[in-house]
Amino acid sequence: MAYKPSQSRSTKASHSSDPPNLVPIMNLFLTIIPMLLFMVVSVQVTLLALNFSGADSTGGPGEGGGGDEEKVYAVDLVIYNDEVDGKFQRGIEIIEEKDKKRKYIDDFNYIELDSYLSEVKKRNPKQATIKITPYDNVKYEHLIRVIDICKMPDLDGMERFPDVAYQRRKLVKVQ
Repeated sequence: MAYKPSQSRSTKASHSSDPPNLVPIMNLFLTIIPMLLFMVVSVQVTLLALNFSGADSTGGPGEGGGGDEEKVYAVDLVIYNDEVDGKFQRGIEIIEEKDKKRKYIDDFNYIELDSYLSEVKKRNPKQATIKITPYDNVKYEHLIRVIDICKMPDLDGMERFPDVAYQRRKLVKVQ
């Protein structure tokens, strides 16, 4: 016994199909993509904060050693971006504890910073940590660029400062 073709099959063939409505899916992507991009940036900032928060130089158990080792001195890098006495100052100050040297680099001159950090590393070959202290109003892009320059090897292939310690400096308004 033969059955009739189903009614739904016969009605589909006789009617033209409507194109799918893409407006809801487009609205979904217009909200999800910017939200995901924002989350990527906030996660990067959070990871930086987490990485820097545990990088203090207090030492711990098992970090003692023999007395024959050369003492490793601190190298601090302070990033300025503030107004002092009506003049706008922005730049980087490098402070070497060993020689009591201070070097100030104006206007975020990254080429000068790169060459000076190479000199610092040649004077302190065992130094692996550099402490970066940005002021609160320093832009994120300047901080990341300085960190990248500190970590990248110099032209001789010598590794510079793979360990970066981070310390926040708050702006103090003088009245």
